[in-house]
Formats: sequence, structure tokens, C-alpha cells
Amino acid sequence: MFFAYTARSARTYPFESAWARLSKFQTLNRLSWQQLTEALSVLRTTNAACGIDLRASDSFDIPNLARTLGVPPADLQSAFCVRSNHEVILDATSPSLRFCQSCA
Repeated sequence: MFFAYTARSARTYPFESAWARLSKFQTLNRLSWQQLTEALSVLRTTNAACGIDLRASDSFDIPNLARTLGVPPADLQSAFCVRSNHEVILDATSPSLRFCQSCA
């Protein structure tokens, strides 16, 4: 089944966090957590019920997620701190959120 979602790529900014982008998408489409995990191409190998660390991108199918959000994959990848939850540098990343220019 095909779903059409509302995405406002013009309302996202370079280096905006994954949380900010996904939160805007969820609000625009009024999605539950289950619907959101389906819409956002969360990989089946990820147990979304246990939570998803949005500092790393390895829980998502980035090309599909980029298409859903209407942004280039490279732009979306920059929304995450690292590619994998197994990267040592993840320990050095801030647990704080990065907000968009308007919210900041």
C-alpha cells in the first residue's frame, strides 16, 4: 500500500539534528510511534520498542528515509552524529539536541 506523506524540505536546515527533522515530520503527518517507525524506514533489525539513538544513522534505511523526507541523502546523513552505534566517537557526542535556526 502506498502512503503519501507531507514533508516540508524547505523548513529544514543544514546540520539540523535527526530528532528535529523527524519531529517535524511526525507533527506534520500526525503519526503514532508505530506509524512513524514504518514511515521512516526503520530497519527491521532495529528493535524500535527499545528506543532508537538518533545520534547514529544505522537504524534507518537512509536512501528511503531521504525520499520520504524530500531531502538529499547526504543532507540527511549530516543530521546524525555518526553512522554506527558501534563507533567509539559516539561516546564523545553530545546527548543534547541540536535545534533548527528558528527554535534556537
